[in-house]
Amino acid sequence: MSHAITDENERLKALRQLDILDSGTEAEFDTLARAAAEAMERPIALISLVDADRVWFKANLGFGDAREAPRDAAFCEHAIRQPGLFEVADARADARFRDNPFVRSDDGIRFYAGVPLTLSDGATVGTLCVIDRQPGRLTDAQRQILTLLGLAVTHALEGRRAKVALSRSEAALRAERTRLIYTLEGTRAGTWEWNVQTGETRFNERWAQFIGYTLDELAPVSIETWLGNAHPDDLGRSGELLDRHFTGEADFYECEARMRHRDGHWIWVLDRGRVVTWTDDGKPEWMFGTHIDITERKLREQALRASEERLGRVSEIAGVGGWELDCETGALTWSDETHRIHGLPKGRFPPLEEALDFYEPEARPVIAAAVERCRTEGIGYDLELPFRQADGRRIWVRAVGNAVHENGRISRLIGAFQDITESRRLRTNLAHEHELLRVTLASIGDGVITTDPRGRIEWLNPVAERMTGWTSAGARGLPLPEVFCVVDEETRAPAPDPVEACLRDHVTVVLPEQSVLISRHGKEYGIEDSAAPIRADDGSTLGAVLVFHDVTEQRHLAREMTHRATHDALTGLCNRTEFESRLERMVADTRDKGTEHALLFIDLDEFKIVNDSCGHTEGDRLLQQIAALIREQLRRSDLVARLGGDEFGIILDNCDLQRARGIAETVCACIDAFRFVHGERSFHVGCSVGLVAIDGRWDSGASVMQAADAACMAAKESGRNRVHVWAESDDAMRARRGEMQWATRIEHALEHDRFALYAQRIVPLRPARHEGISAEVLLRLRDEDGSIIPPSAFMPAAERFHMAPRIDRHVLEKAVYWLAGYPHRDRVSMLSVNLSGRSICDRRFRNFAEALFEFVDPDVARRICLEITETTALGNLSTAADFVEDVRRLGVRVALDDFGSGTATVGYLKAIPIDILKIAGEFVRRLTDDPLDAAAVRGFAEVARVMGVTTIAESVERPQEVEALREIGIDCIQGFIEHRPEPLEALFATQAGRIPDAA
Repeated sequence: MSHAITDENERLKALRQLDILDSGTEAEFDTLARAAAEAMERPIALISLVDADRVWFKANLGFGDAREAPRDAAFCEHAIRQPGLFEVADARADARFRDNPFVRSDDGIRFYAGVPLTLSDGATVGTLCVIDRQPGRLTDAQRQILTLLGLAVTHALEGRRAKVALSRSEAALRAERTRLIYTLEGTRAGTWEWNVQTGETRFNERWAQFIGYTLDELAPVSIETWLGNAHPDDLGRSGELLDRHFTGEADFYECEARMRHRDGHWIWVLDRGRVVTWTDDGKPEWMFGTHIDITERKLREQALRASEERLGRVSEIAGVGGWELDCETGALTWSDETHRIHGLPKGRFPPLEEALDFYEPEARPVIAAAVERCRTEGIGYDLELPFRQADGRRIWVRAVGNAVHENGRISRLIGAFQDITESRRLRTNLAHEHELLRVTLASIGDGVITTDPRGRIEWLNPVAERMTGWTSAGARGLPLPEVFCVVDEETRAPAPDPVEACLRDHVTVVLPEQSVLISRHGKEYGIEDSAAPIRADDGSTLGAVLVFHDVTEQRHLAREMTHRATHDALTGLCNRTEFESRLERMVADTRDKGTEHALLFIDLDEFKIVNDSCGHTEGDRLLQQIAALIREQLRRSDLVARLGGDEFGIILDNCDLQRARGIAETVCACIDAFRFVHGERSFHVGCSVGLVAIDGRWDSGASVMQAADAACMAAKESGRNRVHVWAESDDAMRARRGEMQWATRIEHALEHDRFALYAQRIVPLRPARHEGISAEVLLRLRDEDGSIIPPSAFMPAAERFHMAPRIDRHVLEKAVYWLAGYPHRDRVSMLSVNLSGRSICDRRFRNFAEALFEFVDPDVARRICLEITETTALGNLSTAADFVEDVRRLGVRVALDDFGSGTATVGYLKAIPIDILKIAGEFVRRLTDDPLDAAAVRGFAEVARVMGVTTIAESVERPQEVEALREIGIDCIQGFIEHRPEPLEALFATQAGRIPDAA
């Protein structure tokens, strides 16, 4: 075992040689950290590497987003000085740590346990540690497991280093080998190798093709093969040129000669070659050369470069030495690499007996017997044996030998010799690591099942055994569906087999959402899982691994949160947000399919009397009873909601106006007949109902709601306790004419460039140095008299008359070209531009936007952010997702605006890859007053954090909102508290001097 390295410089050197600092996350280390946390039953686990002045986290489970910590405040600084496990039961009670900044805070560190990560060379580079914010102690079993996991991390670090080095060597070897092969194939020449002393000759297949044969037909080949097929008149000239080359008068041999083709005719070849090795007494030995067919192009000279290196060069690059033993003389010849491995100077060729003495005593009989068998019987060998170099260093070598037969007898032995010390150590370490990982898999909290290539089970870890009800031994060999029984939570239909799909398509496969595992004993677990193929180095599939975990409790909480977000807590009916979302879908359905629905707006007539006379508690009870009464009068397909206070809304699905009026009259009559009893008092309530047909005339749910509200008011004004059906009046016609006038003014503004760009700053809550200005572009219309008109006055008309894409095109083009020409562009971090839903669905606008961003400098595109509203994204999911993907490919960022104002938002986020999440102002304005809104904002922030996107809170107007948002972890804010909109040029002219250049 290596002595521990105590010198700090040596320790830091060993750490840097791992080549791991500031690298990305790796599943292997994250898995080991997770295993430590779960086995120790602690919420935090870190794999920490102790650098000169910091502790850097290779794996971080539960310690926030931190990637490093100051070394002088880290517990690891103490742990690496200990020979074994270092444990602090209560840091506040320990004098060494009670003043530590990580301990002093209310939620500071109380418990710490860490094992040092000591490499095989004795250097302690870091720790594997677990942390808790409560005091405690590890059990003896936990200490042993943590120590074993520390060894696994150490082996993983060294294995990673070895794998990186080995991968680089193998890549270089493959590249060199490929280059040599392509070089040979690219010449399209016949090649020959001739041992001048022995006559041994080798030809390639192309050489034989020149004269119409294959090598098999010419076998056995020798120098006589050439002499017998060459023209007699050319042999004399060839001999003279060879002599000139052998004596050094010519650097190479070159001769044009004729060869007899199999068909009887002669072909011309350019024969070029040179001696590449010489015997010890100076005689030519091996000569390499080429034959090129120059029959049809003899007048053109083509210079060919003969290879000066043998394939042995490739072996040297790979660290493989060569050797040759002459069986008659006993002379042993080594390559340079063989000399290096032995530790002897080049040119020294020891006798066989001395060469065998380099092997360790226990290996000498083995290698001696193998050499003797090869020399006498021609049986080759391939052995891995311990070896002692000339300087006494012990290594492991791979020795390979084969016999060469000439004239029916064994004339020589040839072989290869390789230092395999490192690869053998890696194999040993990997085997150890494999065992540690097997133990770890048995300890983690996820269920793990492995299968063979046919999808039959090979192994289950303890968690998988518990959740399936099967033992690993009992399940072995069974098809996966017999053990892993999964159905859809809603339909109870069997879920597709993830392993079957994984093995068929060779990709990672996940189960559909809402999958439920039914154990052998009937217990159900909500699960999430993934199946991935297990591949060998050659790419073949060895089987699959299925990993799953229990999400039953998470799903229950998610359903509860979804229900709370979409339902009224008092009555259990849908809330206004869910109702309006459903109404928007109904309007779209009517517009797209021509269906007809109806909307009822109900306002209780005497609710205030009950509430004031009996108190809010009784008022709440009245609302609950009215809600139940309304539900009893409706069909299963109808939707009823409490819109707020004493107002209710009903959507009648697939219901014409005549039938809807009957239902409305029934509801009104039932409420009129109802009496609310409080003590000895009885109250008549009654209601007014506004009825609107949802047909093709409506552009939005908001306009339908306005009409229903107006109809309800008309019912009240007509005497209450009645139903009023909405119909377009003269006022509506006047409103329509007003919108048409606005359309004309918008057209004029577009033609005469009367739209002005304003901007409002987006301010980071944690500013970074040299961070530029971020702002949202806001649209204003400059009237003929110079007054500024807000978009709320003209955008409804623009939407109604489908002019929004033209306005968006004008604004986007103007903003992009302003940014392209702005001389201080480096001071602009982001310029955000809003897009309407119609623009997202307009193919011409999408083509224009993509062409614009392809045309401008990429540096401009990356500073632009396009904002699309959540309602737009949800209503046009596929189109929005395609558009977002296209512009992000061009470097443009995308923000989802008014987040939280729609429904099913979190699920849809998976389909739309965004960069920024803008939280709707309706949540921010009530953040400090309403716990539910505060919880919603926290949830939105956590979703954004998991997705890795930036969060911006809108409509921030009060200091207490700023502090609450900062505490939650929101990245940026936007609102009047920081900046009131002003002209775009004015904003950047004012701010340009305050922000230093980003460079």
